[in-house]
Amino acid sequence: MKKIFALLLALLMLVSDFLGREKALEVYREAVREKYRKTGLGMELVATMVACMRKKGVEKIFLEVRVSNMAALGLYTKNGFEKTRIRNRYYPDGEDAVEMLKVL
Repeated sequence: MKKIFALLLALLMLVSDFLGREKALEVYREAVREKYRKTGLGMELVATMVACMRKKGVEKIFLEVRVSNMAALGLYTKNGFEKTRIRNRYYPDGEDAVEMLKVL
């Protein structure tokens, strides 16, 4: 498990370095295997990501979540992300996305 966190955080740090001019990070995908859901792992993953990005000087974190993904919407809301807008027909299957933002 620790190895997964280390790899993910390394990837996020590279992304934040790439976007460093804007001091923003866009999260493209975060997932927790089904057998580890409802264990607090997702909460820990988001909290760790936020803490690491804050240390790297990132000022904003953006992400999109399917409107039907109530678990993810709740997770990000609990971690201080705010809904900024709906992106109509964002996904290939036509589902809308909720764009979310956390200002660090």
